Amino acid sequence: MTNNETKLEEQENQQLNEETVTEPRRNKKKKKENAWFWKRTRLIPIWFRILLSLVLILLAAVAGAMIGYTLIGDGTNPMEVLNPDTWIHIFDIIYGG
Repeated sequence: MTNNETKLEEQENQQLNEETVTEPRRNKKKKKENAWFWKRTRLIPIWFRILLSLVLILLAAVAGAMIGYTLIGDGTNPMEVLNPDTWIHIFDIIYGG
């Protein structure tokens, strides 16, 4: 090989090494540039999710109390569960008051 050929090969190898080093940098730049496109937006805000969860828990508790009072207990009307006198009576039964 001649001196010029070896210099050309060295230059090509150097360029290949530089490209492999700078390639991840290019990918990072591309990712940052395209990041706005893939930005996740929440359809339902977090505060609304928390509020919705609390409301659903409350509804499940009321529905469970109504079902338990009428099917398991001796209640005839499921709406009696919402009466405070019923809860006072249950409290007296539990704590012997």
